[in-house]
Amino acid sequence: MALGLAGLTQGCWPAWKTVQRERSFKVEDEAGKPIASATVAYVTISYPYGNEDKREIAATGPDGRAHFLSDREWQLESLMIHGSRSYTWRWCVSAPGYETHRSTQDWGSASNETVIRLRPGDSRPCTTAAEVFVQPLAEPLGTVSSFEKKAARTAEPNSR
Repeated sequence: MALGLAGLTQGCWPAWKTVQRERSFKVEDEAGKPIASATVAYVTISYPYGNEDKREIAATGPDGRAHFLSDREWQLESLMIHGSRSYTWRWCVSAPGYETHRSTQDWGSASNETVIRLRPGDSRPCTTAAEVFVQPLAEPLGTVSSFEKKAARTAEPNSR
């Protein structure tokens, strides 16, 4: 109690933060059939710096579902610039024989279940931040961002 009061007098206070939202993913093919053993990477990004804060990976079951539990923790916030953290979540889904699906940012949508339909194509693993992030919204859809080009060059240095 004394520590909390001392913190408040210094412009600091404890905050109960959701670090990871509870979310279920249902992975299907284009016909709506579940895809078993797809890999789902669920990533927490913390701001103001945009750092990857947490990553959990799960495989879908025979029903094509993967589930992630909510994670909350106490954090100390302050009135100073960058004195508090906010979170967003992204995900990447890959399965052999299907194109890899990468999400845009989720700042806390109302739904806890996301249905992802994968198209046939080449699959790339979701093992690094570069594979999870999509191009910024300022770039036209379908273009490859400079971040993705750089990630591709560093991932495959001897491929040219």
